[in-house]
Amino acid sequence: MAVVPRASPSGAGAVPASKLPTPISNPPAPSPSYHRRRRAHRRPRDARMINFVLLISRQGKVRLTKWYLPYTQKERTKVIRELSGLILTRAPKLCNFVEWRGYKVVYRRYASLYFCMCIDADDNELEVLEIIHHFVEVLDRYFGSVSPSHVIFLMDYHLFV
Repeated sequence: MAVVPRASPSGAGAVPASKLPTPISNPPAPSPSYHRRRRAHRRPRDARMINFVLLISRQGKVRLTKWYLPYTQKERTKVIRELSGLILTRAPKLCNFVEWRGYKVVYRRYASLYFCMCIDADDNELEVLEIIHHFVEVLDRYFGSVSPSHVIFLMDYHLFV
């Protein structure tokens, strides 16, 4: 019977080789249903959750835009005109979600600014409201208090954040 020493430097307490666990050369493969479940929760690589972000004042002036999908300048102005007209005319007591062109637009008003995010139709609206709120909190910590003048005059800092 072969004796394999343990990891102790003194060599005391050696374990016989027959008592050691045998290494598994190939672990069992997961079932095919496991892979189907994993793929069902993943997004395709080219899918994006947020398509664009708009900051619009109560007067309808655009204060900040960030586009995550390619839009031409003509399309951008049309999108901004449509969404600002749609969001600014809604009553304050209505829901913060709007279905638009097969997407969902989630918006929230802070002071005199509307923070709008366009997401895919199957995405979670409440999560996007939390993202908007978190973005406003970060801006508030960075600037002290967020006002429309901060957004207008310090545009580079918002893009940095």
